[in-house]
Amino acid sequence: MEVVPGKVLERIIDVTSNEASRPRYIIAYGGSSSGKTISILQWITLQALKYPKSVVTVGSESLPIIKKTVFIDWVRHVIGDSFGLLGDEFN
Repeated sequence: MEVVPGKVLERIIDVTSNEASRPRYIIAYGGSSSGKTISILQWITLQALKYPKSVVTVGSESLPIIKKTVFIDWVRHVIGDSFGLLGDEFN
């Protein structure tokens, strides 16, 4: 399984590659459709695969917002497109 990183994911990987100086927080900013959400979700997924017992919390203003945006992006674009784990019925 190979994830082709965009610019945002490349930067996140670069900043977090040294565990001794890994930042506590990662803040991504930029225009709409710049790949922030997808890149962060790809990185979180890669970290979850690397550290299987880890716990990840994703927050937003409300649960419906997460369900309508972040969760759908994660399923479709990260699990589906990036990792190729879903069939066509989810697209």
